[in-house]
Amino acid sequence: MGGRWYAVADRTWEVVADRFGAALRPVPDLPSGPPGVAELALRPGGLVVDERGPGGSLALPELASATSVAGHGGTLAVTTALSHAVVFVARTT
Repeated sequence: MGGRWYAVADRTWEVVADRFGAALRPVPDLPSGPPGVAELALRPGGLVVDERGPGGSLALPELASATSVAGHGGTLAVTTALSHAVVFVARTT
C-alpha cells in the first residue's frame, strides 16, 4: 500500500528491502488504502510475465516451487519452501 510491503502474522510488519539487504519493522497496524494492481505475474515453472508493462517474460526456475506470491505495480514478492527469504522480482525499465 502506498508503495510499501507488509507482512501480517501475530502482528504487522513493514518489509523494508533494497539491494543491500532486507528487514522487518514492526508497525501498529496494516494501513488502509486501495489494493494495488499487479503488473507482473508468476506462471507455472517459475515464468515471470509482464502483463501490463512493456511485455516480455523472464524464466526463473528457482521460483517454480513458490508457496506464496504477492504483487503490486511492477514488483512481485515470492516465497518458496526452500528458504525463509522473500524474493523480490521487479521490472527495471
